[in-house]
Parts: sequence; C-alpha cells; structure tokens
Amino acid sequence: MRAKVLIQSPIIDSYVNVVAAIADRFPDIKEISFLFFDRPANDDIVNKIQKKLAELSDIKPYAKGARFHLSTEDMSIESKNLLNDCILIDVSAVAKDIAVSVAASGIKRQSVKVGHLKWLSKIEKGKVLRVGVDNYAYEDLLSKGVMSTLLKEYVAKKHVLRAFVVMFSSILIIAITKVFVPNFIIPDDVINLFSLLVGAAGLYLAAVSLKR
Repeated sequence: MRAKVLIQSPIIDSYVNVVAAIADRFPDIKEISFLFFDRPANDDIVNKIQKKLAELSDIKPYAKGARFHLSTEDMSIESKNLLNDCILIDVSAVAKDIAVSVAASGIKRQSVKVGHLKWLSKIEKGKVLRVGVDNYAYEDLLSKGVMSTLLKEYVAKKHVLRAFVVMFSSILIIAITKVFVPNFIIPDDVINLFSLLVGAAGLYLAAVSLKR
C-alpha cells in the first residue's frame, strides 16, 4: 500500500518526522511517494530524507520509515489522479489553504485519509521534536471538525440520491409499461408508496441543502 506526501516546505526534518509517523501508525503502508505540486520533482530531497531516516534508526519509527520505498512525482493538486493509488495523502508541511483544498477533494474519496502530523509536546526554541520520543498525534483531517461533518453529509446525500434515482426510474418504467401494456396491473398502493419515498428523499435533500 502507498501513501503520498505533499512537498512544499524546504525543511527536510518535517518530512523525516512525517515518514516516521506514517510508519508508526500505518504498518500496511510500504511505499511513500513525495508529491511536488508546485515545482519539478527533486530526487535530491528524497535522498536527504532517506539519509536522515538512517541516521535516526536507533528510534523505532524512523527505523521502520527507513525501510520504505521512497519515490517522487510532480502533479497538480487539481489533478483528477491526485488521490489515486494511495490510501493516505499527507498535508503536514503545506500551507493551510492547500491542506483544506486537498481535504475537500478527499470528501469524495472515502477510502483515502488526509493525514496531518500534530505535536502534543511543548515546542521550545532549538529543540527538535521526534516521533517515538515526543508526544504527537497523526490525525485524519476528514475525521475532525467541519470536514467530518461535510463528509457525513456527502455520504448521506450520495446514498439518498442513489435511492432517489432507483425509485424514480422504477416509477418511470412502471408508467411506460402501463402505457404500452394495457393489461399490466400494478396495485395503486405500490405506486403510492414509491411516490411517498421519492417525496421523502426530495425533502431530505432540501433539508441538507438548507442546513449547509
């Protein structure tokens, strides 16, 4: 399984810690692709990350991270392939507007987590925080706050829309069949039930839209 890490910050340590956090939290991930979305891919940065992971291999999460297969690619964050072929995309070291944009894209891809490394230890000047030494949390932005609410609403709306389409199509098929096959009889109760369900679905969608 593969994760993607967005590259924007020039600070190598940021990505070294991210790799360690991913290795610590997601044992099924074996490969990380570093995504250069605002410049050409740079293998030199990845080589420096790999070297630093090896230097910190006395700390377990970094030793795990050093065994990852690391690769690079460049791709716009607007690309339709951004969330393809991965189960996690990390936005720890990018600007907030970029992180929000990626998280918004992730709402439509429920199988992909949008990860963010958050330090819980006090940040002191001159101190370098390390995964496995200092307290941290690796969060999925889609499970927190407003993004979580939007995700739940999207999932609910998607299921209702599917049901709406199925019910409307069924009623349409029944109506057409009755026109061309006069002997075809459907109990009025069945038609009324379908109509009520379609109406309920429509009211639900309207309520969700007003709520947002």
